[in-house]
Amino acid sequence: MKPHEETMQRDGAMRLDGVWQIELMGRHGWERFATAFLKDGRYLGGNANHYVSGHYQVSDEALTADLEVAQHSKCRATFGSKKRRMHTRLEARIKNDHKLVGRMHSTSGKKFEVRMRLTRLGDLD
Repeated sequence: MKPHEETMQRDGAMRLDGVWQIELMGRHGWERFATAFLKDGRYLGGNANHYVSGHYQVSDEALTADLEVAQHSKCRATFGSKKRRMHTRLEARIKNDHKLVGRMHSTSGKKFEVRMRLTRLGDLD
């Protein structure tokens, strides 16, 4: 059985709990960027250069997450800023039982969006 085959709840609603691969649209197409862990409305994630924490909610086949991004290594421009900490919002459509597609933007400062794609890798068990 594939990891994403158990993502539907008994009532038919999408269950987002699990481990997700995060990809960003870059200059050369989709680039693997980070890993996120979603459970019961909580969003945690990161990579070697940053970590993310926050909460998400699902309604009408869409996910909205309010997140804080913290860079902990050499700061690079993210969302048009070199701040070590910033608040962001992820808005994504639920494409199917293992794929979300949307955009993330800073909720303060410059209005800069990044296209994102999330692919469910498996359960948190």
